[in-house]
Order: sequence, then structure tokens, then C-alpha cells
Amino acid sequence: MPGVAVRAGLGGAALWLVLEFTTRYTLLLGSGGFLLATGGVLAADLRGPLGLILNAAAAGAAMVLVGTVFYRRSVKEGARAVDLGYEFTWRALLAGVVGGVVLMGLLEGTHGIDELVFSRWDLLRALQPTEEEELRIAGQAVVALGLVLIPANGILTPIVEEFAWRGYIQSRLVAGWGAGAGILVTAACFAAKHMIVDVSIGRASTLIVGSLVLGLVRHRWGTGASTMTHLALNLVSSLRYLLAAAATVS
Repeated sequence: MPGVAVRAGLGGAALWLVLEFTTRYTLLLGSGGFLLATGGVLAADLRGPLGLILNAAAAGAAMVLVGTVFYRRSVKEGARAVDLGYEFTWRALLAGVVGGVVLMGLLEGTHGIDELVFSRWDLLRALQPTEEEELRIAGQAVVALGLVLIPANGILTPIVEEFAWRGYIQSRLVAGWGAGAGILVTAACFAAKHMIVDVSIGRASTLIVGSLVLGLVRHRWGTGASTMTHLALNLVSSLRYLLAAAATVS
């Protein structure tokens, strides 16, 4: 029934937001607070490489929890579930890789828009280190950071997000509202989720464009293809970040 599918999709989007936000920041603040309370670190340490490592680890742990919840949710629905859209053919996987290359090219053009339009509304930017400062901090422990960032952000995050957002949520919204509305609403919710969890709107156009492309790839070639697109994007972005960080100490 369309109404049931839509409620499941929108409910899934809301559930993801609550679970990721609470899990990620509970783990981040809890681990930082524990280390401070036990005298293991100083406050200055948490503003350095250790803070970046803890943040990446908390994000990865949140992916494990949310992925488990959505997997159990899809299994529980059983025969009532809408197809998650996975298709692991060479054609789908190749489309995913090509989609990743195209998406990376598109996102290069959105950075200027974000800086021109959305960065001025990003009120928390003044409280955060600049990109150059963050890279210098990351460069102080780039190997340790990479050992956490690559598995968590480069691999786990795209797999879990595509399963939940394009496989579960978008499939249900498309079943209830049709392809156009289903893809657009999923993309809007996915972009908004990132802005809320990351506490920033400074990447708004990048997130919107990326979300739309992933939704279109999933609709045309399946969730396996959109997972490959997302994997390519996150892996390359993580590696570029680590290489840029390493360059600050060379």
C-alpha cells in the first residue's frame, strides 16, 4: 500500500537522524569526557589529532548501530518489504564506478557555490578550525587517523548509508509517491541529515547535488551501483584529505 510505504520511508529517515546524532555525539562526548576525567589526556589534546580520531571512530560506531537497526527493520518486514534494489551485475558495478567519477567532477564545481552562498550562514564556522588548520592538526597523526578514517568513512559509511537511504528509504518513498517525488524527498532528507549531524550548512550545494546523483544512480542501476558510486567518492575524498594532511608536515 502506498501510504504504508511512505510512512516507512519517512519514519526511516527520522529514525536514522535521531540514532546517528545521539549515538555519534554520545560516544564522542562520552569518550572525551572519560579521558579527561581519568587524566588520560588534557583538553588541548582533544583539540588536536586525538579529537579527529575520536570523531571518526564515533562516526564509524554510529554506522554499525544504525546499519544493524535498519537491517533488522528490513528483515522484520519480510514479505511486506519493498525490494531494496540490489543488483550486482558487471553493468551495475561499472555504472557505479563511472557515476563516482562523474559525481566527483560535479562536486568540484559546487565548492565555489558553497563558499559564495552558504558559508556565510554557517555560524559555527567561526568556532571551528579553518580547513588549513585542520589539515595541520591531522598531519600530526596522519597514519593513526587514516587507520580509522578509511574503514569508517571510506568503506563503512557508504555501504550502510546506501543500504538505508537508497535501498530502504528511497525504495519506499518511490513506491508510495513515484520516482520523481521519492528521489527528491530522499535527497532532501539525506542532505539535511548531513547538515544537522555535522552541525553545518556550509556544504549545502555539495550535499544536495551528491544526494540527487546517488538517488538517480540507484533508481537507474540499483543500490549496488549507488553503493559503488558512494564508495568511490568517500574513498577518494578520504585519501585526498589524508594526503593533504601529510603534505603539511613534509
